[in-house]
Amino acid sequence: FRVGARDDADGITGIAHLFEHMMFKATRTRPEGEFMRRLEAAGAPDVNAWTWNDETVYLQSLPAGHLELIAELEADRMQNLALTEATFETERQVVINERRLRVENDPYGLLNERLWRLAFECHPYGRPVIGWRADLDRIGIEDCRRFYRNFYSPTNATVIVVGDLAVEEVLAAVSRHYGAIAGVEPTRPACTPEAEQTAYRSKQVELAAETEILMCGVKVPPTADPDYTCLLLLDRVLFGGRSSRLYRRLVDQGLAARTSALLPMFRDPSLYDITVVMRPGRTAREAEAIVFEE
Repeated sequence: FRVGARDDADGITGIAHLFEHMMFKATRTRPEGEFMRRLEAAGAPDVNAWTWNDETVYLQSLPAGHLELIAELEADRMQNLALTEATFETERQVVINERRLRVENDPYGLLNERLWRLAFECHPYGRPVIGWRADLDRIGIEDCRRFYRNFYSPTNATVIVVGDLAVEEVLAAVSRHYGAIAGVEPTRPACTPEAEQTAYRSKQVELAAETEILMCGVKVPPTADPDYTCLLLLDRVLFGGRSSRLYRRLVDQGLAARTSALLPMFRDPSLYDITVVMRPGRTAREAEAIVFEE
């Protein structure tokens, strides 16, 4: 679905991710748990979902003979979710605990949240996908119902099928199960473009960590930009394994325990996200100078 954290309204950040959890609950035609039970009985080796800034994705792998089953189940939960106060409150607490584990009690999660907030002062990419804690406390069941009606329809969905199937068979199944669902053109919150950054931004954070950690980001163009392909190649040169430039400069030389980088695939300009975990006695400032030198 073309909806992600960028589409969270002010005051209810995290709702796109929270709603991903709700999609596995009961529908008006099926009790809670039946979705997973039927997939497992059909031999599904992989059932997954994730939310990021521009998208929410639901992934199922099944034997090719079960195309009709997954089309039926997915079309059902696209239009018939039974959104109740009890199931909503259960999943809200799950997400709050997830935030505690992955952000508030994890130095890497906390630093990464602060890095993106520092980089994006206006654009919604500066808000955490999991949401601010105060907003998670504020979201209500009616917010979820409005979100569902607005974003979960064929107008805002892309169905991707890969496997030993004929195109005509796939189109027929999609038509049977999705064809009668009304399309809705989503209303999206205004997205404020980020002003051009003209000066280096830096912040030191005191955390209970065994060694110093450097997290830094470089503004990069969106995935559709022709330069993105060049950046993919550059990422391999700088951070792609033990022969990469930064591994040799930082890890092989004994300054860092590990290095990593993430080049996200986003619709708008985003952040090339770099992490260096220092060895005891070495400082993040040392790594910072080497990263930018390379």
